[in-house]
Amino acid sequence: MRMKYLKTTIGLMLLLLTSFTNAPERTVYICNGPQSVAYHLTSKCRGLDRCSTEIQALTESQAINKGRRLCKICGKH
Repeated sequence: MRMKYLKTTIGLMLLLLTSFTNAPERTVYICNGPQSVAYHLTSKCRGLDRCSTEIQALTESQAINKGRRLCKICGKH
């Protein structure tokens, strides 16, 4: 009985873990300027208006790995 319970528990844990890791990442936008610190949820965000360099689309985890934080303007919605 314990072995069946253990197998079921392990199976459910694996199912939960794989369901969260396969979620598609959302695309975010960053300004490539040297003073830029945020990532934006839309390329039309007011926070990108003064970007003097290229605006790059990437995944949210890539932006976070580059040290960016969520924009205070578009992150409020």
